[in-house]
Amino acid sequence: VVYGNLSPEVRREEARRFREGKSDILVATDAIAMGLNLPIKTLLFSKDNKFDGLKRRELLPTEVAQISGRAGRYGLQEVGYIGAMDNKTLETITSKFHQPLPDINLPFSVMASLDHVMLIGEILETENLSTILNFFAENMEFQGPFVAANIDSMLEIAAIVDEYRLDLKTRFHLACAPASISSPYIESVFHRYIKEIEANKPVIYIPPRDLPKYAQTNEMMLNAEDRVREISLYLWLSFKFEHLFQETDKAIKARVRLNNYIEASLKQGNFVKQCTRCGVSLDFTYKFSICDNCFAKGKRGSHSNGYGNKNEKSSSSRGRRKRRRRSS
Repeated sequence: VVYGNLSPEVRREEARRFREGKSDILVATDAIAMGLNLPIKTLLFSKDNKFDGLKRRELLPTEVAQISGRAGRYGLQEVGYIGAMDNKTLETITSKFHQPLPDINLPFSVMASLDHVMLIGEILETENLSTILNFFAENMEFQGPFVAANIDSMLEIAAIVDEYRLDLKTRFHLACAPASISSPYIESVFHRYIKEIEANKPVIYIPPRDLPKYAQTNEMMLNAEDRVREISLYLWLSFKFEHLFQETDKAIKARVRLNNYIEASLKQGNFVKQCTRCGVSLDFTYKFSICDNCFAKGKRGSHSNGYGNKNEKSSSSRGRRKRRRRSS
């Protein structure tokens, strides 16, 4: 099984099992299209659409071509076959497969850099990162075929880090961090990390306690994936704030345990993906841990990590109210 939320280590292990013949069938999302060279002879599409982070839409011709290219890889299979699980999907995939691929569209997107942020801050006479990034997105112009990139994810994190008493450079680095704040658990962890950075205190990594042999529920699996994301965040921050994030060895060891746990779960489990807040069933390819309705409502509440650790609580709204009181 291969899908986007898996860590690179687990993806490689799942690919190895298929490559070495320990598994005859590989079930995957479109994540399979990203750099996996496997001895696939026949590839079947189960759907002709995907959720792209905003809405569900039909696969693009470029996506169909990229996914289809996993079958019949040079040096691994002499020929590759593409099909589908039903006639409607087959019709769409066949049509998309034979469409000419579009030229690369101009202009190219440019992300906000630290130099951009510092310069705009001086011009606007502000250190509010959200204000600076919004100005960048709406007003920056570049010579040549370039435009300001979509920085919505940075703006989400900027709204969080602006609540803390940190210098602009530090807040910019934090806004670039791989913090999946659509997960209540990751958002709560991120707040704890920022508080420690603000206080200039060493940031302790809290590993999961005893893990069962494998996940028995979808929630346990999602929690394990969140814990791996937490480690990725901790290790990323250790490069920017080396003097504060010093427990990298402990985090790396925990990642090995979690990856082994997830790998064992994939071999054993039969999961139905559900929203972690309201419990509604989600499509397996849906990339977030909460449904659209819960995201729109902006629900906040306590969130157990599933392993008995109650150190992290999803109480971002309480934390934000506390911040506003302190700064007023």
